[in-house]
Amino acid sequence: MSTAQHAHTQARAAAAAAGVTIRELTEPKDHDAAAGLIAGLWSVEPGQSPMPSGLLRVMAYEGCYAAGVFDDEDGGRLIGAAAGFLASDGDAGGNHLHSHIAGVLPEANGRHAGFALKLHQRAWALSRGIGRITWTFDPLMRGNAYFNMAKLGAQASGYLVDFYGEKLHDGVNAGQGSDRLLMNWVLDAPRVVAAAGGQRVAEPELEPLLGAGRAVLAETDVAPDTAAETTAISTTASTTSGASAAPH
Repeated sequence: MSTAQHAHTQARAAAAAAGVTIRELTEPKDHDAAAGLIAGLWSVEPGQSPMPSGLLRVMAYEGCYAAGVFDDEDGGRLIGAAAGFLASDGDAGGNHLHSHIAGVLPEANGRHAGFALKLHQRAWALSRGIGRITWTFDPLMRGNAYFNMAKLGAQASGYLVDFYGEKLHDGVNAGQGSDRLLMNWVLDAPRVVAAAGGQRVAEPELEPLLGAGRAVLAETDVAPDTAAETTAISTTASTTSGASAAPH
């Protein structure tokens, strides 16, 4: 069995355990629904979604990642979504996937639907010859750090100061700074393969990246196994207690 085939097997098992179906979003009605869900996760008006339906439509059409989480226990209702775009590896050549936004409704906390969504994203990338996924997250959110590093096996590769500018205006991040940790998820790395199989892996030491006195990871009430990338699942958000999502 190839790495990609094994990844799909793991992703299907995680989705089944969570009681969800995860699939790519290909129709305009799906993109509309996902944009509305993301707007709710980020506490903004429907027309101000961090991921507008038109952009989701174009991204999906052009072969980028756009997926939804549908609740098998509630008639297939949409409870989560994620989107990412292809990015260049620069002088090294090749491409990777940048996970721009992802989130799951807080009512799904404890079901590991966020974990299943990330495994779907991993399998999608590997089946297309993409070996790496990046995203960002708020370094003040320890729940996200645990999810990203111990649950997924990703590693932090950089500290980005004021990444989204000095102010964010959505309901999740209003009044906060936008420093972010850049995550690097090497999809066939031994720690990632182990994590995808349900093993917890050691969290790397973050202090060298955070810098003396710059930031300290804070405890939050986000369920570690459901927190997603950055903080809320949007490109400019961060996961909080209200939503397992994250604008990467």
